[in-house]
Amino acid sequence: MSETNVGIICLTQENFSKPWILFEAGALSKDLDRSKVCSVLFGMENTDLSGPLTTFQTTSFEKSDFRKLMSAINDAGEDRKLDAETFSNVFEMWWPKLETKISKILSDSVSGENQKFARIANCLKRY
Repeated sequence: MSETNVGIICLTQENFSKPWILFEAGALSKDLDRSKVCSVLFGMENTDLSGPLTTFQTTSFEKSDFRKLMSAINDAGEDRKLDAETFSNVFEMWWPKLETKISKILSDSVSGENQKFARIANCLKRY
């Protein structure tokens, strides 16, 4: 994590109050002058949050809000960022698949907290 300047924290009803989430958020925010901590809310609202996590900007997992987050992350890529048209095409191509997979994970009542979190994180890594 010491080499990254953007970190995504995936927050669900099951994990947002866990100590390890706060630890990870603190590690990501160690250098606020150059790092960005992005909290993505899955099945939650801003009003559900309390404590230190309220200091970070949040993104709802809905298309327009998530697109803004992905655009900000793309912009942080500096010389490796996609141009606006390519970014738009790539986002539009992958959003439906990502939304479908995340919705399925969130509706899976059999998965435990750690399984849901890991599956969401893996989906975001792929897309």
